[in-house]
Amino acid sequence: LGVVPQHDVLWEKLTVREHAHFCAVLKSNAYEPSCADADALLETFHLGERLGHFGGELSGGMRRKLSTACALAGGSRFVVLDEPTTGLDPLARKELWDVLEQEKAERTLLLTTHYMDEADVLGDVVAIMVAGRLKCADAPEALKAAYG
Repeated sequence: LGVVPQHDVLWEKLTVREHAHFCAVLKSNAYEPSCADADALLETFHLGERLGHFGGELSGGMRRKLSTACALAGGSRFVVLDEPTTGLDPLARKELWDVLEQEKAERTLLLTTHYMDEADVLGDVVAIMVAGRLKCADAPEALKAAYG
C-alpha cells in the first residue's frame, strides 16, 4: 500500500534518496532491487539532481513529487493519492499526470481531486461526492454525456 496524504509527510533531515529507499525497503523483501526501483522513480520525477538534498530543503512541488515517488516505491499494488497535484505548477502537474497514467497500468490508483480535468484524464471510473455522500459514479465520458 502506498499513500500520498494531502499534506506531505517528509522527514526534514533525510535526503531525497534516503526517503525513497526507506519507503521502498519497508514494502519489499529485497533491499537492492527495491532501492534500484526507488532510484528509477526519483529519475522519473526529475529528482535525480536532488538526491542529496534534505526533505526540509525542497520546494513544495519537489516535496509533492517525492511523496508520490515514496508511495509508488517498493511496488505498491494499491496507491491512495489525496489531491496529489495541489500546489504544483501546470508543467509539474502535467508531468505527474503522465507518470500516474503509466503507473495505473501496473497498480490500482485511488485519487481524490477537486479538478474535473484531472479526474477526466486519469480516471477510468469517476465518483462525485457532495457533503460526504456519493452522488454518481461512471466512466468520465458517460458522466460528461449525462451532466455536461
